[in-house]
Amino acid sequence: MRYIRPPLPDTRWKTHFHGNNKTDADIRFAMDKGVGCFVVDNEEELKAVDKEAASRGITQKIMLRLTPGIDPHTYEAISTGKVDSMFGVAIETGQAETFTASALGMKHIELRGFHCHVGSQVFAENVFERAAVIMLRFIAHIKDEYGYQAQELDLGGGYGVRAVLRTVYMPCGKADGKHRNDALLARRTLLRKLYRRAPREP
Repeated sequence: MRYIRPPLPDTRWKTHFHGNNKTDADIRFAMDKGVGCFVVDNEEELKAVDKEAASRGITQKIMLRLTPGIDPHTYEAISTGKVDSMFGVAIETGQAETFTASALGMKHIELRGFHCHVGSQVFAENVFERAAVIMLRFIAHIKDEYGYQAQELDLGGGYGVRAVLRTVYMPCGKADGKHRNDALLARRTLLRKLYRRAPREP
């Protein structure tokens, strides 16, 4: 499926272009049509977006797709958050930090923040909580090391849909109390650190 019709001017920035195998032609096409933000999966794509933006004399908004290194215990084909996933760059190996530093050093790139997606048909609620904590810790580390304040964090989707009655599922809001409290405390602490001095957008 291809996005064809340009969005209205006041909603243009909300249009995000996902995909881990974008070609140079895809990137040119998306910029021609005014796509607001590229979700970049790898270093090669990052360089291609920067090069195309430079040729147009523009600064392109992007988000970097990272893998938090979590096994969501779903079908292998739709598990996308593990370290060796082909979607995004791993935090655990240090590659995500190098990826981020590269983006921050590019003149025609505006890094908006980070995206992850652990997988689809995920029925364990703590998977998303763990991903949130890992991503927030990474954002805090990047702020400490590079002085960069992420403006956006997209944790993706993937919550499982109960297709048949025998499917095991966990309703929203029903999770282990101790784990939930620990995760909330960790996130609250990190958010205070991240946004205490966060600049406000005009």
